Amino acid sequence: MILVDDQSGSKDLFPYIRALTADCLLTRIDPPFGDMVWDGNGPDESKPLKVAVEYKKFDEILDHIVGGGGRFTGHQVGGLVEFYDRRYLLVEGRIRVDRNTGIVQKLRGRDWDNISRGGNWFTSRDLEHWVTTIEEQAQFRVRFTYDEYESARYVVNKWSWYTSKGWEDHSALKQFHVPPPPTVNWLQRPSLIRRIAKELWKIGWDKSLAVEQKFGTVREMINANEATWREIPGIGKEIASRVVAEVSQTSARRT
Repeated sequence: MILVDDQSGSKDLFPYIRALTADCLLTRIDPPFGDMVWDGNGPDESKPLKVAVEYKKFDEILDHIVGGGGRFTGHQVGGLVEFYDRRYLLVEGRIRVDRNTGIVQKLRGRDWDNISRGGNWFTSRDLEHWVTTIEEQAQFRVRFTYDEYESARYVVNKWSWYTSKGWEDHSALKQFHVPPPPTVNWLQRPSLIRRIAKELWKIGWDKSLAVEQKFGTVREMINANEATWREIPGIGKEIASRVVAEVSQTSARRT
């Protein structure tokens, strides 16, 4: 469940979040850090991750950057780092960067006005440097959104990622790059020997053909010693040694 702090700012976003999910509650968050918080699935199944989203309007962040302090950097950041495992800073505002000058602009009515503070133009460099400090030195993930609808959807999507699946069930990174054969014959699929051989260290598709011509079966290939591998054109001592070690390696998951 998403807990939304019932104080000003975050409570204004609550109706938009509730329109996307009923699994939310407007309440007073304790300890008093974070505008939206929840428990999520982490790499340790016995220990949920504490996740917090701090919600700011762009003008608030601008005051922090230009003023060099404020409640967020001077107080809230420390509490969020102490009490939460994952921290997100959500900055909402209708802003853009002028492509010619690099000055940050804010939409006022139908016009985009340059932002200045203290007599100086506020640039994308100023903004990006501040954001990078928050990301690198306090380990926040920073996201900019256009309006309340986009902010609410971001929060709900982030909460869904942490709670809809177990940590290991997310599969986006569980992909292998399989380069295509150098020449494709649509009428004949490459042999199993060649498809396995191409995955071995520095074999690839090019040398896999010579491997296929050397061995009659996958079992023969796997059981071959270093001397036998060195008989294959293009495979020297280093490759042969690494390949034999690789096929003999015990799986890290084996107990």
